[in-house]
Amino acid sequence: TIACAPQNVTVDLTRTAVIVIDMQNDFCAPGGWVDYLGADYRPDRKPIEPLQRMLPALREAGVPVIWVNWGNRPDLANMPPNQIHLYKPVGVGVGLGDPLPGNGARVLEKDSWAAAVVDDGDELPPHALSARAIARTVARAARPRIRLRFIDCSFVLSAEQAGRAAAGCC
Repeated sequence: TIACAPQNVTVDLTRTAVIVIDMQNDFCAPGGWVDYLGADYRPDRKPIEPLQRMLPALREAGVPVIWVNWGNRPDLANMPPNQIHLYKPVGVGVGLGDPLPGNGARVLEKDSWAAAVVDDGDELPPHALSARAIARTVARAARPRIRLRFIDCSFVLSAEQAGRAAAGCC
């Protein structure tokens, strides 16, 4: 039970998972895309320290930790055509899949440093994701401007399915 206002919250850890979203070098690290764009990436790092404290205890309790990060195909075929231009609206600069000037990592490209979980994060090995029924999800986003919904469910969606489902609500 967690002391909260206006009422306490009781969480059944046997039916709970923690979902960590977008804790990626492009958003949270010096030399990442947000840094290149001249925006302040430091607020996006605020969840790192609390996650480093919280995740060991949750794992000890058997709570799955699911990391969701954005990694595009090199050909961007996984991106809707009407959205690719949003990341390089005038056709110049560094957009999805382009190399970052400082380190050459490709912006949000699968398997690149840029799309990887932040180096000082606590990544969960991929094999730890299971087809276990999750009744309550607890979500924490690197970027607070992303609105998250807490959902009750009896199934686990793939990241692609979840993205399609959430496209209209966020």
